[in-house]
Amino acid sequence: MTETSDAALEEILEVNVVGVFRTIRPFLRGMIARGSGRILVVSSIVGKRGTPGYTAYSASKFALHGMAEALRPELHGTGVTIGLICPSSTLTELDEMKRRVGPQRPSFRVARHSAESVARATPPTRKGAARPRARRRSAIA
Repeated sequence: MTETSDAALEEILEVNVVGVFRTIRPFLRGMIARGSGRILVVSSIVGKRGTPGYTAYSASKFALHGMAEALRPELHGTGVTIGLICPSSTLTELDEMKRRVGPQRPSFRVARHSAESVARATPPTRKGAARPRARRRSAIA
């Protein structure tokens, strides 16, 4: 956190939070008017569990969870639903750039996924079809 400049923080929040908000908003009225629609927000596992060395990024992804949770009851009864996708770790151009210019950090990630593998793992939904629910791990082993 001490190495994250205000400019970097603002850029992360602008892209990951404000950008998502501004992307959803113009489509929402049309979806509500039609009485159907599905919004999928791509967050990250670090939006559920902060990761050392990714404080600003984690905060931006936590914000997406709050946005989805607040929007869900607002959309109740409109025919529009919202889902949240939380990949564990996805290889992106940003990761490559961080490796070249960012400070060296110990790796806390177990496995990385390509954007394509995340997309393949996201099942398509059909109107009227039951949506798959994530499995919850038992607290008792």
